[in-house]
Amino acid sequence: MEDIITTIINSQGWLLVKYYKPGCAKCDLIEPLIVQDLLYIPNCKYIKVDTAPLTDEIKATIGIQYFPYICLYYDGKEIANVWGFKPKLLKELLNIPKESK
Repeated sequence: MEDIITTIINSQGWLLVKYYKPGCAKCDLIEPLIVQDLLYIPNCKYIKVDTAPLTDEIKATIGIQYFPYICLYYDGKEIANVWGFKPKLLKELLNIPKESK
């Protein structure tokens, strides 16, 4: 799973990553909202990362403390993040790529 950090660092353009914990109800609830808004963000890649196999060191490096933890990256750099079930903040995060055109 160390490959996730490499994937993020080497990503080009917009990348949205949802870090989730299996069995997390909030993680499941937020998924349709992400998918719905992603339809309006051209060229934004989306990956979901199951955090169960990640070591505590990797979680700390990424900054994961709560679930779901959703990060928006651009060219490998974190631009913004949202944790927990916060639809309004998620919508604001997903507006960043739209506004940068």
